[in-house]
Amino acid sequence: MAEVETRRPPVLSTWMDQATDGIFVSDARGVYVEVNLRGCQMLGRTRDEVLGLNLREVVHPEDIQQRAVDLSKIETGQPFLSERRLLRGDGSSFVAEVSTTRLDDGRYLAFVRDVTARRAAEEVVQRAEASFRALLDVLPALVVVHRQGIIVYANATAAKACAYGSPAEMVGSRVIDLVYPDDRAGVAARIRRMVETGAAEGLERERFMRRDGTHFEAEVVAFPLVFDGKPSLLAVATDATESAKLRAQLIHSDRLASIGLLAAGVAHEINNPLAYVLPNLERLAEGLASPSPDLAALQDNVRGALDGVRRVQKIVRDLGSFAREARDDTTATDVSAAVESALLLAESELRFRARVTRDLTARSRVRANEGRLVQVLLNLVVNAAHAIPEGDAAAHEVKVTTRDAPGEVRITVSDTGEGIAREHLPRLFDPFFTTKAPGAGSGLGLSVCQSIVSSFGGRIEVDSTRGVGSAFTVVLPAVAATAPAPSAPPPSAPPRERSVRPRLLLVDDERNVRSVLEALLKGRYDVTPVASVPEARARITESGDWQLILCDLMMPEVTGMDLYDWVEQEHRALASRMVFMTGGAFTARARELLDRLPDRWIEKPFDFEQLMALLDRLCEAQGVARPTA
Repeated sequence: MAEVETRRPPVLSTWMDQATDGIFVSDARGVYVEVNLRGCQMLGRTRDEVLGLNLREVVHPEDIQQRAVDLSKIETGQPFLSERRLLRGDGSSFVAEVSTTRLDDGRYLAFVRDVTARRAAEEVVQRAEASFRALLDVLPALVVVHRQGIIVYANATAAKACAYGSPAEMVGSRVIDLVYPDDRAGVAARIRRMVETGAAEGLERERFMRRDGTHFEAEVVAFPLVFDGKPSLLAVATDATESAKLRAQLIHSDRLASIGLLAAGVAHEINNPLAYVLPNLERLAEGLASPSPDLAALQDNVRGALDGVRRVQKIVRDLGSFAREARDDTTATDVSAAVESALLLAESELRFRARVTRDLTARSRVRANEGRLVQVLLNLVVNAAHAIPEGDAAAHEVKVTTRDAPGEVRITVSDTGEGIAREHLPRLFDPFFTTKAPGAGSGLGLSVCQSIVSSFGGRIEVDSTRGVGSAFTVVLPAVAATAPAPSAPPPSAPPRERSVRPRLLLVDDERNVRSVLEALLKGRYDVTPVASVPEARARITESGDWQLILCDLMMPEVTGMDLYDWVEQEHRALASRMVFMTGGAFTARARELLDRLPDRWIEKPFDFEQLMALLDRLCEAQGVARPTA
């Protein structure tokens, strides 16, 4: 061991030994000539054992080469910070952070800090971050991390969903560019709230943009986190396309289940008017066969039959509107009409349980899908009926009220039934929760209702007292009143005068329908009736000079849709002259066609005046003189 100076001034000795870092002084050869108490503790040696040691005996063998590189930097005279492993007297090692400075006399002063625990903690964090990143990489959900509006990480699912070649292509771009333009203001507000409050944002439905300009719906949750050591925001999204389809199927299934429940009652409501339609028609036939018919009595028979048929027409129309698979589109909807449709469909469930009262004062419309709103109200009305035992209808009441409120419309269905237990209220809207007897309910009705109402931007409120009754209130945003649309400008060119009646090709497979329509139309049109699409094609091929084609939508073998496709291909000018009649669009293809031609179809059964108005409008649009009887 080299001989070293072991004495130091008392003041310096006290200062060095109170230091929390190890202090080492070595000569130009690398031999330690001074050390403080903390340095000795780090090395597990006494001061006498440390003094005279060469740093090669203290630095871990694997780090010696790096020390030579560091020495060249130390020679500049500036403090140099490095990290290396040092050996204790027992042969164990620890990680040290070493700040070395070259003194004027050629010696080296080193401040040493044990960072073993800190490095171990950092490694734990790094491993956790690596595991977290690996988890994000394989998640089937879209994951995007952004900082100050710029994407710093995206997983493979996000890249694929947004039509990027790889996640790396997304990094560095603006996160707001992934959002559908109409949704950007709302998303920006959510981001600001997270930055300001540090709180997560709950599930929201947003539209994401693909790189090719198309978009898709996703359900998104977002929250702040530290990513790569810096404050960031994480968004996790799942493509809602499939869930939206499943939700629509669930809503439709619930609607069909309601129809099954109400089938007997609806049949009863149809049979009631039929009970006087048929006798009136029989008396009409007998009277017409009489040599001197009583015209006043026959007129009464006709009026009675028409009244009954119109009642059946309304029931069937309401039932068809309710049963068909509703689209997601919404329109300004009259809540009173929806209430009346629901009450009509629920009539058989209500009749023997309660009196029905209405207080429909709301005048504002709501933005909703009419069929789905009827579904919600029907569910609530039937639930109200089922809360009341049969047999004492005079003593019970189901009441429906509508009220205008600031910015909203409130529809309340209340009953005087048994009420709901307080402990059941929090679970009322849970899927599959029901208080009905086994087999009497699926437990999906109120859950579906809540989903539908939420999609309209509304909510359902519940007030119930055991033994007194319940009130369910559907609250929906009111549609802002709009100024009436300006009247249509006059046509640029007046319809050309015609010396003959417009030619109309009538296509329907039902002989009775063809006969009655031909009789009604022949005074205004030159009508050619055919029973099938092949016949219609033949007539059109013979002569393309048809001003109108009135065609049934659904027919056996070859449909009106097939005829329209053929006309578009072979006689394109006639495609805009086609008008469809339909008893119901039962297929996706049929619904798609009617959506494309919203002003060129009429629903059976229809009034003659409705049909004439539609045909007249089409004649004017084609520049054909409106026919006269």
